[in-house]
Amino acid sequence: MTSLSAMSEGDEEEGGGDHDAREAADRIPAADEIRAVQDDIRGVERKIEDAEKETAEVVKKIDDIEAAIAGGSRYLGMTDPEALLKQLGRKEEQLRRKEEQLRREKEQLRELLLNELLLKKEDRFSRIEQLRANNAPAANKNVSDFAAALTGAVVTEDTLELANGTFFLGNSDLGSKLFIRHCYKEMADLILSGKVQDVVVTGTPGIGKSTFGYYLLYL
Repeated sequence: MTSLSAMSEGDEEEGGGDHDAREAADRIPAADEIRAVQDDIRGVERKIEDAEKETAEVVKKIDDIEAAIAGGSRYLGMTDPEALLKQLGRKEEQLRRKEEQLRREKEQLRELLLNELLLKKEDRFSRIEQLRANNAPAANKNVSDFAAALTGAVVTEDTLELANGTFFLGNSDLGSKLFIRHCYKEMADLILSGKVQDVVVTGTPGIGKSTFGYYLLYL
């Protein structure tokens, strides 16, 4: 008789089940690439902020010198304020070109991130299969069987059942069939929509975090 994945499977956290699952997810190239692009975007944003501050300082100096010239006085003892104005003007142009270049770089990175988030289901499976082929040492056979069976799971409106007599994470205690709660679908739709970048699923043991994880892996 087919066993059901108990909602208390969250207890496996004490045995490291969730930890192992998170580590496996972290090793998926798509996730690594998305995080890398996000880091690059944040780095470019910091460079833009620095360039904007430097530009503002240069513009302030130009304003101060022009005000001093208009008032008939010298700027900080400079004997040739006009030459300093030209030098600062060139500096301002350089900084504004740098800002524009950084903004173009940021836009390119955002497009790259969007492409990663919009990967088709088949592409994600291809990445996972490539990881399996290149990863060493080989994964535990029971876990490998589970991952392979998950792609061919039988899904109805309310259940997901593994094929070929396999069990979740290769552990017979976790069963081979789970109930798909309505909230799982809502959460999965939001995550896969690309509207969120970082997701943390929390809750007390037994609430169904792992069950949701299995469902999300299937998608």
